[in-house]
Amino acid sequence: MPSLSGVILTLGLGGIAGFCVGYFIKKAAKAAALLVGLLFILIQIMAAKGWLQINWGAANESFQQFAQSGAADTAMGKFLSIMVNNLPSAAGFVGGFYIGIKKG
Repeated sequence: MPSLSGVILTLGLGGIAGFCVGYFIKKAAKAAALLVGLLFILIQIMAAKGWLQINWGAANESFQQFAQSGAADTAMGKFLSIMVNNLPSAAGFVGGFYIGIKKG
């Protein structure tokens, strides 16, 4: 039976790793959102000037197909399973990841 200090150390290390990964993911997602927003503004300016014509119906249909496919949920599940592979404390990692996402 593992000692209490060993369990705390294992949970702590997994939690710290999870926090760091979650914090990084949140910051990277914010940067990606900024870039997508700027791209959208650029596209709208180009469309207003007549340089570009956008078929929003087709874009909406493609997005709906992606959202209904569940690909985003599957990708997040695969990401978490890769991150906790060979980790002694997946519970500590997932808890730390959640806190990192919230604090980031």
